[in-house]
Amino acid sequence: MKPILFLLLLSCFSVQAQNIKQSLNSDKMQWKFYCTTNCEFGKAGQKFSATVPGTIHLDLLDNKLIPDPFYADNEKRLQWIDTLDWVYETTFDVDSNLFKQNNIELQFDGLDTYADVYLNDEKIITADNMFVKWNEQVKEHLKQKNNQLKIIFHSTLKEAKKLKAKFEKEHGYELPEGERVFVRKAQYQFGWDFAPKFLGCGIWRNVKLMGIMELKIENVKLEIDSFNKQNDFAYTHVIISYENLKQEIFTGEDFNATDVWLKFKNLTTKQELHFVNRNHFTSSGSFSFPLKFIKKDFWNCNSEGSPILNEFKISISNDSIHYITQKIKIGIRKVDFIQQKDSIGESFYFKLNGKPIFIKGANWVPADVFLPRVSHQKYRTLLTAAKEAGMNMLRVWGGGVYEDEYFYHLCDSLGIMVWQDLMFACALYPEDSLVTSNSVTGKIAGYRLFPANAEDELEQIKSRLQNHPSVVLFCGNNEIEEGLKNWGWQESLHYTKKDSAIESEKYFKMFSDKTQGLKGDIFYEDDNYISTSPKFGWGHKESLTNGDSHYWGVWWGMEPYEIYKKRVPRFASEYGMQSLPCLATIRKFAPDSSLRINSVALRNHQKHPTGFENLDGYLKYYGFKVNGGLVKGRKVIPEYGIGNPDEADSTWSTKNYHNPTIKEFEDYINATQQLQADALKTAIEAHMKTQPRCMGTILWQLNEPWPGASWSLIDYYGNKKKAYYQVQKLFTEKKQN
Repeated sequence: MKPILFLLLLSCFSVQAQNIKQSLNSDKMQWKFYCTTNCEFGKAGQKFSATVPGTIHLDLLDNKLIPDPFYADNEKRLQWIDTLDWVYETTFDVDSNLFKQNNIELQFDGLDTYADVYLNDEKIITADNMFVKWNEQVKEHLKQKNNQLKIIFHSTLKEAKKLKAKFEKEHGYELPEGERVFVRKAQYQFGWDFAPKFLGCGIWRNVKLMGIMELKIENVKLEIDSFNKQNDFAYTHVIISYENLKQEIFTGEDFNATDVWLKFKNLTTKQELHFVNRNHFTSSGSFSFPLKFIKKDFWNCNSEGSPILNEFKISISNDSIHYITQKIKIGIRKVDFIQQKDSIGESFYFKLNGKPIFIKGANWVPADVFLPRVSHQKYRTLLTAAKEAGMNMLRVWGGGVYEDEYFYHLCDSLGIMVWQDLMFACALYPEDSLVTSNSVTGKIAGYRLFPANAEDELEQIKSRLQNHPSVVLFCGNNEIEEGLKNWGWQESLHYTKKDSAIESEKYFKMFSDKTQGLKGDIFYEDDNYISTSPKFGWGHKESLTNGDSHYWGVWWGMEPYEIYKKRVPRFASEYGMQSLPCLATIRKFAPDSSLRINSVALRNHQKHPTGFENLDGYLKYYGFKVNGGLVKGRKVIPEYGIGNPDEADSTWSTKNYHNPTIKEFEDYINATQQLQADALKTAIEAHMKTQPRCMGTILWQLNEPWPGASWSLIDYYGNKKKAYYQVQKLFTEKKQN
């Protein structure tokens, strides 16, 4: 065998991969779906057209089998969908060149969530995690013509209830937050205070066949070794991990790369670096080579410099065969995450390329309940709006999803740093720790036990995100430690002291233990990782002196927003004020006859349990008179109104006020948006003026997954609220006092 060459090429042109791909998405072939039992619209097995990637709710909607899930209170009438099992199927031929390959993988980028995959009547995959990719070698199962692919999706709700019942039988107590904690699935889809409950199922990301030649690149990882004292140079190396699928030895020439340092300006498209591993390629292994970067090539965040990215092409070949080409973009930056004891308590801030950075940003939540609808254009619109608002960081909240690769590429190119929560939020999860997989055996109802399931997820996510310069922090969970200490779970669920101690020990092993939890097995000493956000709840004085803070005294605690001036934390990672979206957005889910806050439509699009009551209290406190009239030049809606009794929500107060006019209702909307803008202005000014005591302000929230009352700056349809422009003004001012 001739020597195998690793080519490192600096390039700005498109690359044709050597592996042969065949998309199995619905733009290339016809997919069908059906229900396994009789249901609302027809008999079991009755087939309809499906879209892949997609979800069951979108397919039902496209086939006019259900009404718009977002309209009025249709959400309540569509919960039956999540109680049933659904089947997706297609028939396909294999491309002749692909079929010749010795190794063919079937690759699902996302299956939501419990699914059995059959290829030509052979079960090849049992899926149990929405967040991971599923790959399976299928050469032996394939025919060149007329292959049958079928995916049976089992009801997430039913499977979760089974797992919950099993846990409670074995342990003698239940975990807070019901069934959702047993499922590796987007937690917000179980219903949140800004999102409806639509669990759904489906092939929610791309599916394809991949013909792989003898050598396969498993991973390409950039590791930064060091920066010199002046931060003028960065010494790095790139590690290429490969798998030899042919299971034979490839011989080659020795090459010593130990002393090779390359500057970007010296790289050319002609340069070749020959690598072998002690004269042979074994069944798997890796190579590495060093690179040197100078300061002008460093990546910077928005407002601090240019987010410089350098594109590389890595190829594996010999004289006769070009095995594979993989393209990567590299951004070199030095991120120091500083948590140090000081005279106040404990700091919490970031240095980028040696310079302390004041963080200006927002929390990011999924941009749709039905995730395949989040197009590249929607990502670009929202992230560009964040950049134009002067933001330099987004916190990807832990109750959502690990976003599409395009999201992180955009953050790289726009200079938006990413605080990445892991997908654990506001609940206790059902196992001791994320221990290594060889110590976890057995399955529940055909699914993996929780530790092995979550470990696979996190290893995939870390590998996928590791080369994105925008990703600067991983956080183990959202608000679980605060909930464990402050939310009364133990009392409400009647835990014994022993039960409480067991759950506390499980939590700390999972998220904080440096030998067997996330920090020990997935994230290491050189990773920027924190176990939870926040460390202390907003009712504790330490939340203002130690670490980051979720300050919800305003809104949840109904404190006046002037309290932000006194309650200044070291780093504000959640705070906010709710508002309604514009009238045009509300009219998309509510008719004019429902334009009052006690209508069925409006109440169903207010997911906070006391949302309108809270808004009422703040509007009154700040002089927005809810019985009508002009206050400070702002006319607002008369209070509530009975309206049509057939539409009125019987659980809501029926005070005998007159129906508001559309103009009055629009005034009410404007009042809530002005209230939100005023509150955020007060908070942001307080945070920015107290630098360096406070070194970051991340408001809740940039966007929303459906139209309704929420804390978002930008509504579901992309309309910017008053608060967006207020935040933009503050974040883009040249001088920060």
